[in-house]
Amino acid sequence: MVYDCMDFSDIEKGKNIIIVGSGGTLSIYKDNILSFIKKSKASTIGINRVTGVIAPTYHLWTNRKRWDNHGSCIKKGSKIIFGPSITDKHIKKHYRGNYDRLDFVDKKGIPFEYKNDQIRGHFRTA
Repeated sequence: MVYDCMDFSDIEKGKNIIIVGSGGTLSIYKDNILSFIKKSKASTIGINRVTGVIAPTYHLWTNRKRWDNHGSCIKKGSKIIFGPSITDKHIKKHYRGNYDRLDFVDKKGIPFEYKNDQIRGHFRTA
């Protein structure tokens, strides 16, 4: 089942959320990351291939190439979210379960805002 677009306005309202990227130093700081998450009792948003360190609450994929290369690493129990560049056809290469969509516009000069169920701004990555 696919949902149109996830409404982020009240999701996890009043709770802490930690965003965990999948950069090259992720495994080096694994113990620190896990300790920080546990102490803060936070939900997590994991970007791309973070499952070697955590099974995130929300697993976000916005890059089609990274999905093609690492999409098989998702963990059961994570809520899967895809950006607009990853088509249903690409999703089905690795995943057949429920997922949500994140609508965003990434353009230089646009101020950061969340409006009409769309995140807008200029981002370096997801």
